[in-house]
Amino acid sequence: QREGKPWFHQTILSFRDLNWAHLNMYLLSILTAAVYQEQGVWGLLLVALLQVGQYKSVSYYSRMHRWQQAARTDGLTGLGNRGAWQHFANSLERGSVTGTLVLIDLNNFKAVNDIHGHAVGDEVLRELAATIRRDLDKSVKTFRYGGDEFVLFFPHSASTEQEIHYRLDTVTSRMNAAWGLRGLPVKASLGMASWPEEAQTIAELFQLADSRMYTAKHQSKAGRQTTLHI
Repeated sequence: QREGKPWFHQTILSFRDLNWAHLNMYLLSILTAAVYQEQGVWGLLLVALLQVGQYKSVSYYSRMHRWQQAARTDGLTGLGNRGAWQHFANSLERGSVTGTLVLIDLNNFKAVNDIHGHAVGDEVLRELAATIRRDLDKSVKTFRYGGDEFVLFFPHSASTEQEIHYRLDTVTSRMNAAWGLRGLPVKASLGMASWPEEAQTIAELFQLADSRMYTAKHQSKAGRQTTLHI
């Protein structure tokens, strides 16, 4: 990861790799020795109280962070949930990030649940989420909006909708044969919209992508458009 990187990138990576907890222990050890030399036992007691207070603070904020992460994570797929999407959407409106919003909705998913059972349906959702997470760029934000609907955001993307469609089709192509062999004719329709070129608010952007996704779904049912196969 460091090979061939400029010196300032090397410095940034070094700070990321630094174990701040260990550094804190070393600094406290030095402080303890210095305080003991000047203040004796009372100095040691003061340092001990500072250490306990710091430990309590770090533990509290660590638990808060884990709770916040859990509250914004979909339990089935591990992607961000609807709350996480809303949080991200709010940050988009406040910031300067541009990109493409993609909504993905599975076709005939109810039939999969009805015929093969919800356990198999859950497996389909987990497999799709894992494939998206593994094969798309890390910069792509991924969320399970609810049910069999997924939301993706490609930030700072100069890609056209056709290029993004191709990337998603490539991501899921390996799933097609596997699920097809199991008799699961699951397909997906997607809708895209560009931010901020096509909408003034994220709500408008979402509505536009959602409308295009359902248009694609209806055209697929009528046999007039090829959809993303899962």
